Amino acid sequence: MKKSILTKMMVVAIACMVIACGNDDEELKIPKIEPNNTELVFTSDGGTKEISVTNYDSWIIKGMHYNVTDKNGNTINTVTVQATNTKKMSDGWLKATVVSKNGKENYLSLEVQKNGSSLKRDKYVSMSCGQLGVAVHVIQEGK
Repeated sequence: MKKSILTKMMVVAIACMVIACGNDDEELKIPKIEPNNTELVFTSDGGTKEISVTNYDSWIIKGMHYNVTDKNGNTINTVTVQATNTKKMSDGWLKATVVSKNGKENYLSLEVQKNGSSLKRDKYVSMSCGQLGVAVHVIQEGK
């Protein structure tokens, strides 16, 4: 009887060790938005470019923001324009539109007006898929 109890305890102990020795090296998979690009550069002539996110079927525009800098390039203020879960937004020289293709709304079209100034300009478009977010940096060169 004692031998039977001892055998059962050893079997349980071995089972616990096998279960506890799982693969601890596996990376924790945190969901994220994976766009094909997070920075688009336009010439002073402007134009339209698209980016896509392939691991989600739909996303929305949350807003735009840009930094106000001094003559040395130091940020002195950040201006934010909020949107309310929208598929289309314009702010000055930049227009952002969520585009539907193949039944999915996972493309973002960015249209930039001509820049008549010699100064470079830039903005960030904030996008989200549910609770996840990403910012797309839009840069336009001066003439």
